[in-house]
Amino acid sequence: MSGGFEMGYQALYRTWRPLNFADIVGQSHITKTLSNAVRKGYIAHAYLFSGPRGVGKTSTARVLAKAVNCLDLNEGNPCNKCRICTGINEGNVLDIVEIDAASNNGVEEIRDLREKVKYAPLECDYKVYIVDEVHMLSTAAFNALLKTLEEPPKHVIFVLATTEAHKIPATIKSRCQRFDFHRIKPNDIIDHLKSIAKSIDIKYEQDAFMIIARAADGSLRDAISIFDQCLSYDNEIMHTHVMELLGAVDDSVFFELTEAIIEDNVQEALDIVGDIYYEGRSLEQFLIDYSHYLRTLLLLKSSSSQKEIISFDIDKVRNQAIKFLDDDLHKLIHNIVKAINEVKYAHNQRLVVELSLIEGQHLRNNDYSALVARVAKLENALSNGEAFVKATVENKETISQLENETEVKLDKALSKKRKLDEDVGRSIESVSLKVEKPEKKQEFIAKAANAEVNSKVIEMSWEDILLEVKKEDVITQALLNNAKPGKYNEGRLELIFSNKFHYDQVLSAQKKKIVESALLGMFGTDIEIVGKIENGSNDVESEPEEKEDAVQKALEIFNGKVIE
Repeated sequence: MSGGFEMGYQALYRTWRPLNFADIVGQSHITKTLSNAVRKGYIAHAYLFSGPRGVGKTSTARVLAKAVNCLDLNEGNPCNKCRICTGINEGNVLDIVEIDAASNNGVEEIRDLREKVKYAPLECDYKVYIVDEVHMLSTAAFNALLKTLEEPPKHVIFVLATTEAHKIPATIKSRCQRFDFHRIKPNDIIDHLKSIAKSIDIKYEQDAFMIIARAADGSLRDAISIFDQCLSYDNEIMHTHVMELLGAVDDSVFFELTEAIIEDNVQEALDIVGDIYYEGRSLEQFLIDYSHYLRTLLLLKSSSSQKEIISFDIDKVRNQAIKFLDDDLHKLIHNIVKAINEVKYAHNQRLVVELSLIEGQHLRNNDYSALVARVAKLENALSNGEAFVKATVENKETISQLENETEVKLDKALSKKRKLDEDVGRSIESVSLKVEKPEKKQEFIAKAANAEVNSKVIEMSWEDILLEVKKEDVITQALLNNAKPGKYNEGRLELIFSNKFHYDQVLSAQKKKIVESALLGMFGTDIEIVGKIENGSNDVESEPEEKEDAVQKALEIFNGKVIE
């Protein structure tokens, strides 16, 4: 019939269901044991198949049912040609009974089963009962099954399949031969998808199968289902098609996001999340995929081998992993995993993701031991002259660039050192660098508390205000880094923000109280803060009017990190 639906279409995971033990992917430790047992006649009366979904438990049970009844057994494998095998493949053999315990979990259903097992098989040597999701049976149903499972008739075999073996009573487990199915390795999934594509003459991209294998998380059935869905999208399996269907993002996005976190660039990280949100991608899937990417970084830091699947230049990812301290990476991973659990039930998923990244960027500010180690290493490098690169006279331009980069690193190190000494009561005098501090700003800060409050006083004291806010809450201080003081008039201070996210966060009741408390401590008078979003700019940065020495920069930089 022209223009109608194709009748009789069967899902690929059913079409490609294994027909013998050799066809079962990734479970050789089980298939070899079962085929040898059938070949030697060592057939048990009850089996327990446990493992994740989609790894072949029910398929193995069906192959076992064919093997024990096959009329022309071939080295422990069913022939798939005799009337018994063909009948089981077509679902026409009444002696093979599949039961869904999720919907038949009552004691009455099990009592009915106990009565039926007494009858001899109609055409097979064995009646095989395959009970799927057996952990769903009630306690009374398990008790009713117990005696029959212990001493069934000689013509009956039970195969119990479950994804949650810990819920099976010990009395049931002890009466079964247990086989634990493993998650299928990504490379095995990719190879199987390639064989299917070649059999049905479908063009594909290698990267597309890599994404499918990662999304399947060890489940071959899930991988084939995604493959089937892609065929409905187009007759070719392309990388971009898979990404669109899964609502996923490319690994290059994770690389850029991680670079922003390493550089403490809050605005860039939030912009990346915003782009993902407005593209309609799944934020939950984004966090899950990002956790896989961070795990890859973790593995690359501890091993030179690469067994994870990523669609990105592995050398670039390895170089990025080196930039992370172990503790920083561990804490960031914990933060993202926590956000995965929260985002499922959040009304504002975007906010959950943004806060998790902001907190992840500033975790290192609370790690005093890591700061001490980095500052000590830097001081040692300075004393030994290792902080500067020796070069030839011909490379004057390169030398100048390297010296500028080194000066920035030293400035950031001094800033971290100063904040650390204030928190743990240590003196800044331990720093070996001897430089003169600008007297102009020092005198102004000393007199700020006694001066009349005005816009100029607040502007010149802004860095010290941020330090006071940090003592109360580091997140509020991080958000304030993206604001600048505006007009002050009759006890009201206007803060100018570069975007609405920071505006909303700082002016929330809790964070507003923290800022106003810091202002009261600085100037001895109540100051109310109000907000304003700057028009026409998403990223406001103030350029210094003149170059200052190392200590001046150390006073002005708060969020700079120590670079090893």
